[in-house]
Amino acid sequence: FWHEEDNSMTYVLINKSAAEKIVNFDSYDMATDTRMFRTSATENCEAIKIPAGSESFLLPPMSVSTFVLSGGEYNNHPPTIENVKDTILIGTPDSLAIVLRGISDGDTDKDQDLEVTASFDNPAVIDRISLSAYTGTDSAQLVLYFDKGVSGETITTVLLTENDTANTNGFMPVTRMSFSTWLINYVNQPPYFNELDTAYIKLSKGQQAITLTGVTGGNEEVEEELDVEFWAVHDRYFDFDSLIYEQGDSNIYIWVTPKRLGAAIARVSITDNGETIFGDNYFEDEFFIKVMDSGVSTDDLQNPRITLFPNPADQSLKLSNVADYERYSVFSLSGRKIEAGLISGDALYLDTESYPAGIYYIKLTAADRPVIYKFMVSH
Repeated sequence: FWHEEDNSMTYVLINKSAAEKIVNFDSYDMATDTRMFRTSATENCEAIKIPAGSESFLLPPMSVSTFVLSGGEYNNHPPTIENVKDTILIGTPDSLAIVLRGISDGDTDKDQDLEVTASFDNPAVIDRISLSAYTGTDSAQLVLYFDKGVSGETITTVLLTENDTANTNGFMPVTRMSFSTWLINYVNQPPYFNELDTAYIKLSKGQQAITLTGVTGGNEEVEEELDVEFWAVHDRYFDFDSLIYEQGDSNIYIWVTPKRLGAAIARVSITDNGETIFGDNYFEDEFFIKVMDSGVSTDDLQNPRITLFPNPADQSLKLSNVADYERYSVFSLSGRKIEAGLISGDALYLDTESYPAGIYYIKLTAADRPVIYKFMVSH
């Protein structure tokens, strides 16, 4: 809390847990005239002595600690700078130039020297930074230079420091502004296969194969190995014999032998060995395996459900098996409608190039049953 009437700043720190906590202040956050008051199980708004140079303070369980920083008679305001938004960069850029705006010493009525510096915390992502000399204007240019071929996050901190000999209490001479930069040189698309609602097998035919089609690693430019697993609940209706998948094949074959009439829930999962610092490498589908008698046709062995690919999307998103639906609507995470239209045919293509990166929902509507799917856009 800022108090203009006596030129002071108050911080209130509440520890609601049953354990002690430690709070750390940078030395330049603490004015020369700083007082601390604490209320806890054994203290009632008692003044706590602050040793010179202290930066760490104990917060007892279930306590309220109040720090009062005073500027004395010298009414100083901290330097100012506009926040820089966090950034996600995809690919292998050499650098990122950022204009720092709104730079000020905070006191138009005083003659104060202002120093602007910058630092970063992840040398694996950033090779170096350059900051143009601050000449007293309201802006400066910061350039981040990246290490090639490295994915990760780095936090850049810009520090504004006033050099004012009149500010004898050292009251609020520093402002820090930090922002995050994500560098993504590879987004792993998850593997997938065409989903099933129900697989039908005949009791009288003995060992039979259930075929899952459309198997892909999800990344055409990268050769990946896929690991496929099968699991079933209530498999007393059939014996699981084997799962056959050859690397690079577009089909998975699940061999089972029926034992009695009934249905069981089965799950097939597929995992690729791609880099997953960004993206996903796992996909699974649950479906019914139903054992029918000899009078039931099993021509409709596979009843595919709707698939979305690629997800996350960049330029476009394809929805397959949507012929049973009439209309679609796309919504942002906040619920704002992005676009809507009619569906004609078995596939729907969305042009996502103009979508800002983020999470979206698509609603598909038929006469009696709307369904909603979530997808991501990452540029």
